[in-house]
Amino acid sequence: MSKEERITTVLQDSIDVEGLRAYNKVYVLTEKGCVSCNRSFSEFIENELDAESLCIVNASGRIVDISYYQDNELQNVIFDYENFLVKNNIVETSSTIFLDKGVVDTVIELDVKQLGRQFEFFQDER
Repeated sequence: MSKEERITTVLQDSIDVEGLRAYNKVYVLTEKGCVSCNRSFSEFIENELDAESLCIVNASGRIVDISYYQDNELQNVIFDYENFLVKNNIVETSSTIFLDKGVVDTVIELDVKQLGRQFEFFQDER
């Protein structure tokens, strides 16, 4: 099974994401890695989250403020309390998973050296 197929399986079967075809990207917010990067990414997601994007929160809120995701009861926010994406070696840190008609196309994990460029890229890929 390819990494892309594994990601799709985990998203659908373990995290219960329905209707992957409706989304063009999946933001994965974790508290692993660069703390300030994750905080910036959380703010980025708050501003960019729309009907065509999904956010999977894999954070406790101790390091990254997740109150926005908890308080707003958004339909396109899922909490991965079981840590399925990390346990299945899908991602290690906060990431964006790009989808093409419900099929995983690309996975980009945050990189402190490329953060500004990555955010620009994530915004452009609509």
